[in-house]
Amino acid sequence: MNAVTAHLVELMSEASGFDEQDIMGKGRQRPLPACRWMIGAVLVDRGYSSAIAAREIGLDHATLLYGRKALCGMTRRGRWGIEIDIMEKFNTLLDREA
Repeated sequence: MNAVTAHLVELMSEASGFDEQDIMGKGRQRPLPACRWMIGAVLVDRGYSSAIAAREIGLDHATLLYGRKALCGMTRRGRWGIEIDIMEKFNTLLDREA
């Protein structure tokens, strides 16, 4: 894991309340997968290829693509409430650094 990814994992840990090990682990309990998808989406937005971004966070390339698509379709009315809360906190932390 490079320094950029490590920093994003730290920010996600702060936003979500989960340990960095849990975020980078293989657990599939909600909302951990969405946390990884969000980190991967930021990496891609920062210029990483989706394959390299997926490798950085321990995902398969196709899983990251699925996750990015799922992130775009999240709404509060569905089952995504906690994930949206985490995404808003994560985005706030990212915006503070810009």
